[in-house]
Amino acid sequence: MHMGSVIPFLGIVFSLVLLAISPMAHAETISHSNQITVNAVVLPAHTVIIDDYDQIIKIYSNTEEQATPTFYRHTIGTPNKVQDTPLLREQYQELVTKTPGKVGTLYERPVILSLLPPSSSKVALPSGIRPPASLLVVTQ
Repeated sequence: MHMGSVIPFLGIVFSLVLLAISPMAHAETISHSNQITVNAVVLPAHTVIIDDYDQIIKIYSNTEEQATPTFYRHTIGTPNKVQDTPLLREQYQELVTKTPGKVGTLYERPVILSLLPPSSSKVALPSGIRPPASLLVVTQ
């Protein structure tokens, strides 16, 4: 054998040895299971829905503990998220203290009040229409 033909032969032998001892050349049994376990933690939350006048319509809670409120205008969703303000926080604190330690709906404003603007606004009714007597406030 000439030196020129030995080098390619040694290269082939060397490649076969590397292939035989490489991890890819060994067959392994991989075991698997059909079960997947997922653990999740739901953080305590109070979700507060407000109207166009920044008046609270509903407060939902998923915990009996105190939680930081998140405010939304009309419906829950990222585009409707509203910054916490002193006015919102004051209303929230007042309403939450009435129903502490409850899961579910903590507060829901009555429907008739939801249709009216806040008391600081003046409402002009068309002539001939009067609000129900229960909503009239007599001042002297």
